[in-house]
Amino acid sequence: MEKVLAGRTSLPKKSKIGARDVLRAYSYAFAGWGAFALLMAIQMYVVARSINPHAAFLDSLVLPAVRGATTALLAPLLYFAVLKWPFTKTRFWTSVLRYIALACGFLLAFIGLRWLLFPGWDYINKRQVVLFLIMVIAAHAWVFHRQSQLQTLKQSNLQREVAELQLQLLQMQLHPHFIFNTLHGINTLMERDVETAKTMLLHLADLLRAAISSQSQDLVQLKQELEFISSYVALERMRLGSRLQVTFDVQDTANEALVPYMILQPIVENAIMHGVAASRVGGWVNIACRIELKSVLLEVLNSTTAGPHKADGLGLRNTRARLQNLFEHEATLEFTVREGVASTRIVLPLITAREAVTR
Repeated sequence: MEKVLAGRTSLPKKSKIGARDVLRAYSYAFAGWGAFALLMAIQMYVVARSINPHAAFLDSLVLPAVRGATTALLAPLLYFAVLKWPFTKTRFWTSVLRYIALACGFLLAFIGLRWLLFPGWDYINKRQVVLFLIMVIAAHAWVFHRQSQLQTLKQSNLQREVAELQLQLLQMQLHPHFIFNTLHGINTLMERDVETAKTMLLHLADLLRAAISSQSQDLVQLKQELEFISSYVALERMRLGSRLQVTFDVQDTANEALVPYMILQPIVENAIMHGVAASRVGGWVNIACRIELKSVLLEVLNSTTAGPHKADGLGLRNTRARLQNLFEHEATLEFTVREGVASTRIVLPLITAREAVTR
């Protein structure tokens, strides 16, 4: 799942040329120009055979092979020169003078190597000039393609880093909010039941250790998430007693599904704080989890009091943002209140541990 990264990103720096780059460039050059020389030799041989039936293929192969080898020796050097000094509009005349000098050097080197490989005079003609221009244009095209790939890779890495940072920030928001609300409940309990408040503190410490140990994971198995929720519910039961009734309706096959870490905690917390704790007689919370086709459905239902209900509180905003970062449009969150029952419904794409490893 990719996102568009706003803002400008700097062009990737030119990477250093290593021995492997040189070896790869010469391998490609000799393979390409060798194949081209072979095709030219076959064409020349066919023409020669039409004139002289006794013509030998080796005679037709010598000249294309020598010219192909000469070009293959110079092509990587020209490519690396273009990589280091590409033609730019910002320094137009400097680039023009540089490439004129490069053309002269290439033509002289071509004639020299051609003579060394196969002694005999070979003069400069327009064919070699055209060859130089074609190779320079091809080198620029390849350099542009290479830089485009590096730019795409760098932008993709930046997008992933930004997404990971956003997720970390969202997770960091969960902990202070969760701790503050729980400590506030413990502080209220201290006035009437000190022993229970002390037990709650110890239970909160265990709960936080479990939360911190899993916070480096974006996705956890649903059964692990429900174990955390069960511990959190037990903590709230110490404060609310019999006023809080919580039931779980979990499909067995859903336990292995992967869900975002602490995705249910703020939803259950809202249900208890704004639904059950806000009522003098208490209330109930039902947590349902099941698989529907290729999706995982997480639904929290709770009794609620009359009055306005926020659909954009911190818990819901945070959860929506995390779902957007992890799944983009593949996950949804809906919050509704009807006839005294609040419903928070989360639909996630079905992912198992095995599928996550192969992704």
